[in-house]
Amino acid sequence: MQAKPRLAISGLAKERIELWVNMAKTHDVDELLIQRLLRKMDSVLANLPANDKTVPWFYHEQGYLNAYRKRTTDVLRLFDLSIALGFHPVAAGLSKAHALFICGEISMGRDVLEALEPDGENHEEVESVAAACAHFGMFFKARALLQSIGKGADEMYNESLLAAQILEEAGIDDMEVTRRLNVAAGIVKSMTAHPLIAYSIFAMRDEGVLFRFVVKDSIEKIVQIDRAIDETMSAQFDGLVDEVLSIGVKPYAPNDANPVGGAYRVYL
Repeated sequence: MQAKPRLAISGLAKERIELWVNMAKTHDVDELLIQRLLRKMDSVLANLPANDKTVPWFYHEQGYLNAYRKRTTDVLRLFDLSIALGFHPVAAGLSKAHALFICGEISMGRDVLEALEPDGENHEEVESVAAACAHFGMFFKARALLQSIGKGADEMYNESLLAAQILEEAGIDDMEVTRRLNVAAGIVKSMTAHPLIAYSIFAMRDEGVLFRFVVKDSIEKIVQIDRAIDETMSAQFDGLVDEVLSIGVKPYAPNDANPVGGAYRVYL
């Protein structure tokens, strides 16, 4: 009996990952496919005993599907259920933070990552948490984690490491970055049809740190969103970080930005 639910969740997880990959490529959300996958998972769950070992995996996958619909309350409930029922806490935490970014909840995602304690012997796990930290402006924690496994000068993370250095030299707590990203993400979320899927980050000593959410819409709408972010930032914030940090949006273009990610994949 155990083989059947294992095969079911593996197959459905594969479909969910393919859905995300297509969303990342196109910035289009297939609401009908999301609903179909949720119904298929509910159908399998309805016939499983509560103590079946695959149940937390189903909740993990449903958490992601609700993130694609920007349903934060359901995301929190489902990922918390998966953790309570035995999903690996670091893996589930990474997925939960990823899903919260997709929902535009940057501060919530930071809270999740701050609570994670990756196994220092597992370099892949440490690196995954470090990579996720950059999405939320957590450049100091990203740097500390990378240095702990000997990747303090890794080119792959050059932007995050330089951003940490720029903030540190200016005496700025990276929490200030997260606070501003959270406000900007809320604006992007409210003014776009799709969830937050991709972003770009650029750091240079003379330019500071530039963070851009990727939006698929008309140029006119993108300019409107950018202006709304600028006006809100000016009204709500005034600090040293605003001299070195720029947040805005950029138009979607195929293969032009990396999807936020590190989504945990289901293997049974």
